[in-house]
Amino acid sequence: MQIKKDYKQRIQFGTTSLLLIFTVLCLVVFSTLSLASAKADYRLSVKNEESVKAYYAADSKGELLKKDVNKKLIELSAEAADEESFKELVKQNFKDAFNEKDNRISYTIDAGADQFLMMQLQLKAHDNIEEGKQNYTVVTWIIQNKEDYEVDDSMPVWSGV
Repeated sequence: MQIKKDYKQRIQFGTTSLLLIFTVLCLVVFSTLSLASAKADYRLSVKNEESVKAYYAADSKGELLKKDVNKKLIELSAEAADEESFKELVKQNFKDAFNEKDNRISYTIDAGADQFLMMQLQLKAHDNIEEGKQNYTVVTWIIQNKEDYEVDDSMPVWSGV
């Protein structure tokens, strides 16, 4: 007598177990990737926050400096009799910041670890300086990097030819 085996009634856990293990493994991998991505985004947002705070701190210092320069120019204009004496007084009071050739006052203000705010103010003529007005023109007001970044192009890349 032959014994017939009925394969249809037998419960198979192998395929279901493999599918469940694969699903759990995928969930673990995706959750780990999303956690790593969230940490990277957080670090980037903190770095961005520091950069923005440093920029606005430098901008605020620059605005205060412009106000002080304007006030000092009014005082020096009142003391000076003519354009030459005015330039001499500006040169004495602003020392290294004043460029006599261009008639400009230049300042750099630290804006974080990697950048600085560069500002240049073009002074008006002695006769045009008045109280209650801006006695200069802002020529440059820009954030610049402290060091030049060089692109690394040492890796040989196929040019397609």
